[in-house]
Amino acid sequence: MAVTNYFSFGYREWLTFGAFIALMVNAQVLRLNIWLAVIFAGVATAALSLALNRGVCGPFANRRRDPFFILIVTFAIGFLLNQAYIVIWGTEYHELLAPTRRSSRSGPSISAPTSSRSWSSPWPAWRARS
Repeated sequence: MAVTNYFSFGYREWLTFGAFIALMVNAQVLRLNIWLAVIFAGVATAALSLALNRGVCGPFANRRRDPFFILIVTFAIGFLLNQAYIVIWGTEYHELLAPTRRSSRSGPSISAPTSSRSWSSPWPAWRARS
C-alpha cells in the first residue's frame, strides 16, 4: 500500500530507476560524487512516481475502483519500465564510482604509550609481525 491507497507491483522498478539514474549521474554523464548522485536519483525517482501516478494510475483508479484492476495496471507499468531499462542500459554489469580513500587507516588506533598494536593493522592477530 502506498501513499495513494492502492497496491502496486511497480516498487521494484521504481528502485531500479533510481539505481540507474544514480549510475548515470555518478559514472556515465555528470561524474558527480556518489552521495550527490544518490540525492539526485531520489528526486528523479520521486518525479517519475508522481508523473506515473498523475498520468497513468490516477486516471485508471478514478475510472474503476477495483483493487485488482490497479494491480494489473501497475504490473504492466513495471513490465514496461523493466523492458525500457534493458533497451537503454542493457543487461551487463554496471558499477558506481566510489569515493577514493584519503587515509590508509580503516579503524581506530590505540594511542596509549604502553601498546604498540594498532586496530587498523594490516596483519591478522594470529600472524603478528615480530
